[in-house]
Amino acid sequence: MTLESSINDWTKLQLEDIECADVRDRKIIRDAVLDTHQFSKCEIKVLDLPILQRLRRISQTGFAHLLYPSASHNRFEHSLGVMILATRFYDALKMRDQEGIEITKQMMTDLRLAGLLHDVGHGPFSHLTENIYMHFPDVIETSKKQNFSKSHHKPHEIISSLIVSSPAFIDFFEKNINSKPHNPNIDLNKVSKMIVGDIGNPDEAFLSEIINGAFDADKLDYLPRDCYFTGLKMGIDLDRIMHTLYIDTEKKFEKQSLMIDVSGAPFIEQILFNKMMLFTSLYHHHKVRAIECMFRAIFEACYDNDLKMNGLSFKKVTDFLSVTDVDLLTLEGKPDEIKPMIQNILNRNLLKRAVLISKRTIDSKKGATPVQSGEPYDQNYRDFLTEGQKNPELIRELRERIAQEIQGDVTPYDIWIDLPLSPSFSEVSSTVIRTMDQKRVILNEIFRVDLWIKGYIENKWKGHVFCPPQYRKQVKVIAPKIIKDEFGITFNRHATMLPD
Repeated sequence: MTLESSINDWTKLQLEDIECADVRDRKIIRDAVLDTHQFSKCEIKVLDLPILQRLRRISQTGFAHLLYPSASHNRFEHSLGVMILATRFYDALKMRDQEGIEITKQMMTDLRLAGLLHDVGHGPFSHLTENIYMHFPDVIETSKKQNFSKSHHKPHEIISSLIVSSPAFIDFFEKNINSKPHNPNIDLNKVSKMIVGDIGNPDEAFLSEIINGAFDADKLDYLPRDCYFTGLKMGIDLDRIMHTLYIDTEKKFEKQSLMIDVSGAPFIEQILFNKMMLFTSLYHHHKVRAIECMFRAIFEACYDNDLKMNGLSFKKVTDFLSVTDVDLLTLEGKPDEIKPMIQNILNRNLLKRAVLISKRTIDSKKGATPVQSGEPYDQNYRDFLTEGQKNPELIRELRERIAQEIQGDVTPYDIWIDLPLSPSFSEVSSTVIRTMDQKRVILNEIFRVDLWIKGYIENKWKGHVFCPPQYRKQVKVIAPKIIKDEFGITFNRHATMLPD
């Protein structure tokens, strides 16, 4: 069965026996980050559907709440936020009233629905389970299709698009929502294309970019939202960005893209800097990464031993769509073999870092030189990162070797070599800036953000070897030795001089 067919079957099951109750009037929803906003009767009906309501039980930032206690926000809140900000983009472009550009009310309706539905393809704990099912053969095969090229590395966007464009959803929508008097005539196929950032029509490319682009409504919501709920002090000047927003009618990228006046470029740079800081302080924080490894171990154990959770094998995407965070973190319906693993997460009995992997923990005689010198990394270190990030089987083998040498009751599920991928900053090469003399350039041509990003990756990036606390002393000796035997790199004393 193809991914499209299985998604359609799942969507049909979710919508069975669902009756859309009449909504008397528009409703007001208050958002903690974006304040109070109005939603149409049509939008409220969509909000009430199970495929959207399940997002209330899917964490926006995975297990970050175990590090930042107030980071309990969810994908439902974020979806409302993207819808609100997509409307702000529309209002800004409508007010701009550029010659030759027609901004219609139908565009606003489509944009708002795309913002609302853009994340319905997320599984439990958002990107954590995405990093599992992205390796499934049917997901890989589907991502190779031309219309999904922009979302190749974000399969949840592809799945969201397939849900929205599925015959089951379109049929339900036409019968229960689109056909009602005074409701807008929404083209769900167009909405689904916005979600993956490829609307097909180069003259309307800016619509896709509002939902999935260089500085889209998604980024402009999740960055301040994640900061707000974690308590991290960062900010984005949304008003200034909207004030300097245009459409590139000269088509620098052979399409009418979103464009920022040069006076607004610093505020786009602000987005990038905040994104970098969030990766350091939140997404790649070593405790967050340790918990994520513990979560991945649960699925690894299930696959190795042919176990099921909640009656599901989790070998297809729709299994992940059928459960939420709460389902996976309860002991009910779980095999005895993995109950202790779940209990450790629930009780916050975390793995500890035994070895720090970074440019600065490699022996200076054999490892990387300071980025200020302009010299490249040590090739062995580069090979270790490259191979480790793209070859999970190799990392699994190294973990098994470490576990075998430890004296004690330890398995490969307890040992993790975590080499997170560096954040993507495609905004540098895809953001169009209008200069004072009306020329079109990319952001990197007026501010070398790429050098700043390179500095971040080479100086701020960190990987770790994690293990149970009682085995740290052993792992501090065994792991560097095995990595050295395999890749020829030597760690210095800073690699293992880590606080508890």
